[in-house]
Amino acid sequence: MKNSRPKRLVVHVGMPKTGSTAIQQSLSRQSLPSGFVYPNFGDFNHTFGLIDAFADDPGKVRAQLNRTIAERQLLKNSSRIRALLERLAGSPDIHTMILSAEGFQRLGDEGVKNLREFFRAFGFHIEAYGYIRAPFDFLPANFQEHLKVGPTTLSRVRTMVAYGAWVARHKRHFAADEFNLVAYERSKFPNGNIVSDFAVRIGMSGFVPIENKSNTNMSLSVQAVKLLYVFREKTGAEHPSCKPNRQHRLFVSKLHELDGDRFRFSPDFVQELINEQKEAVEAIGKAIGANLLEVVTDRPEFISSESELVAYDAVAHRWLARELGEVEQSTMTVDDWRNWATASMQALYDRFSDKKNTPPDLSGA
Repeated sequence: MKNSRPKRLVVHVGMPKTGSTAIQQSLSRQSLPSGFVYPNFGDFNHTFGLIDAFADDPGKVRAQLNRTIAERQLLKNSSRIRALLERLAGSPDIHTMILSAEGFQRLGDEGVKNLREFFRAFGFHIEAYGYIRAPFDFLPANFQEHLKVGPTTLSRVRTMVAYGAWVARHKRHFAADEFNLVAYERSKFPNGNIVSDFAVRIGMSGFVPIENKSNTNMSLSVQAVKLLYVFREKTGAEHPSCKPNRQHRLFVSKLHELDGDRFRFSPDFVQELINEQKEAVEAIGKAIGANLLEVVTDRPEFISSESELVAYDAVAHRWLARELGEVEQSTMTVDDWRNWATASMQALYDRFSDKKNTPPDLSGA
């Protein structure tokens, strides 16, 4: 049946660590209401599909992101994706097309212009949505994200997202009445779910998100972060556990079983970084009616230095020894602890190398 509703392109441009993967997975795997479509580019994150199809120099953009592919494949991707979008955009049964790309800004000004002109030819108007997370919550989440795939340091936390620049780029790409900036506040989302919130905002009330059975994107306890930090520090970026494959996912997933205090940086540490961007963050918060400068001070354990990350931790020691079936040793020196934790984390990682693709039993029983 022909759809008489105005055609609309919804673009989700999530700031890092604001549930973009959850949104993308749900939209790509669940049935959408009649008239809505989430294109299948072969990857639920549309970033590289949009780069290949619309960026002015997609090969250069891919090289900057260390995702280079052969020129022939790049051209093939561009043709395939454009053909798919042309078919969907021209369908009388579709009134809303949804695109989600965490790296949307990588298209550049010309790439966004190309995309806009492409959809304008089919009569689409644009709505863009971007969630933004307060620094106090974002910084530890971003630190963990990097730590899960390789060594990182507290000094790298200083390269936090430049809030003002991030918003300014998207305001340059979208008109004021197109761009909707939303505070990432789970307590205010329907059922505390980012996917449900996004669905309501774009007119898909009642859409049921998929159950996320993977916890690799969730926060680790401070004890788990300490173990992983020591392991990464000693083994380096070339260690196999840095590669995001099945063994890596099982390894990280296991660390989520280590209960403890939620990993957070100290208020003083975060405040120092916030002050560097205070004016921009404050202005953004005021525009969307949220206090992005809030810093929680009642947590039992905060991290403010590298020495705290490598210090002996009895809870982490007890958990890891139990998982490996070892007898817990007495309190160690920092050097002994780092050596033992590294060797033990290696042993834990190795237990997931089952070539039969069946998860090993790490119950500790």
